[in-house]
Amino acid sequence: MIAGLTGSIGSGKTTVAGFFKELGASIIDWDVLAQEIVLPHRKAWKGIVEYFGPRF
Repeated sequence: MIAGLTGSIGSGKTTVAGFFKELGASIIDWDVLAQEIVLPHRKAWKGIVEYFGPRF
């Protein structure tokens, strides 16, 4: 089974994901992944700097 958790800030997504994890579910946290791909000197970061410039 694949399930997606959506909702606004403070809606309990992390809490529910924790419940699922306790039950043995694998969790993919896309917020964490999105932060990782834009870390300095990664491919996405380089593209962002090329497009927007180094000030952003």
